[in-house]
Amino acid sequence: MNSRSGLTTQILQLLRPYWPLVLGGSVLGVVGGASVAALLAVVNHGLYATQADVVTLFFAFAGLCLLILIGSIGADISANYVGQRIIAELRKSLAAKILAAPIDQLEIYRTHRLIPVLTQDVDTISDFAFFFSSFFVSLVIALGCMVYLAVLSWQLFLITGVVIVLGSLAHGYARTRGVRGFSTAREAEDQLHKQYRAIAEGAKELRLNRVRRRRVYVEQLQQTVDRISSVQIRSINLFVTARAFGTMLFFVVIGVALTLRPFLWPDSPAAVSSGFVLVLLFMRGPIDQVIGILPALGRAQVAMRRIAELSEQFSTPEHDLLASAPAAPGKTAIESIELRGVTYAFRAVPGSDPFVLGPVDLFVRQGDIVFIVGQNGSGKTTLIKLLLGLYAPHGGAVLW
Repeated sequence: MNSRSGLTTQILQLLRPYWPLVLGGSVLGVVGGASVAALLAVVNHGLYATQADVVTLFFAFAGLCLLILIGSIGADISANYVGQRIIAELRKSLAAKILAAPIDQLEIYRTHRLIPVLTQDVDTISDFAFFFSSFFVSLVIALGCMVYLAVLSWQLFLITGVVIVLGSLAHGYARTRGVRGFSTAREAEDQLHKQYRAIAEGAKELRLNRVRRRRVYVEQLQQTVDRISSVQIRSINLFVTARAFGTMLFFVVIGVALTLRPFLWPDSPAAVSSGFVLVLLFMRGPIDQVIGILPALGRAQVAMRRIAELSEQFSTPEHDLLASAPAAPGKTAIESIELRGVTYAFRAVPGSDPFVLGPVDLFVRQGDIVFIVGQNGSGKTTLIKLLLGLYAPHGGAVLW
């Protein structure tokens, strides 16, 4: 199972206790968005209504306003609650995985990659969860407006549909390129955190060496920061350009429709033209809101991928490490620890052979004093971690 499908399964599991709230919020969002589209129809009808229709239109207007208020507030509250609860559960789940992760996996992953996932990536998903309700309601409003356009005139609906398809293609291209840029920037941010940690932990050494201090600042920090800035600027500029292109297309459609109406639809009533213009002008707001959230969606997608990689990296077959220890009648003494043909191999570094410890045979009785000596890099610490059970041997057996 790949990391993306694993995270999707995990999120679905986290959503399971809140499905009534998710369903209720979705229904309220649909009601609110559809009410907005219905309100536009009432307003357009009111522009040409007679005096006898005023009372009916007033009550319809007031009722739809109430539905919009209830739908939008209910959808926002439910989405915010469920989103924050899922983020809380995700944080606890990641912390549990780290506490139960094999030590060698933690050492390979490194702190400078781990901390940004737990803070920055989770916060990115949290921010998007807050805006998801607005994204959903705006999308429903846009779909409701399209339905109303089809009721007014199927010809105008087809023209608008073609324009939306063109705009969607532009935004799809921008989103693909933008997400790729966000992913590159996110990888560079790992290096930036590594460099921040280096200048904080090595402050004394850097203070004593002016050449090294300048090299760290100019050749590492500055270049990394500038690379992140350049990639982010290019990615966001793609979304901005696509958004401006989509806005321009809306006004082009309005101009084309008003210009061709006397020739193509000479018998159409004025209410059709006014309703068409009114709906298109109103649709620009919800569609701009949907498009405006796309960069946040792209960053959330990258963050979810990073969380999925961490979650998969720290998977362990020992799932009871955080469970409460059962009450034992008495302590069981370990009389001896024995290594039989134990081997442990580190990951290979490009350009060199992997370091392999072993095979090691060792027998230590309770009360023995054992000295482990050897050169730097000979495997003394690795051997002790194998004795402590912090490393699982790749070959052989550790016996108590």
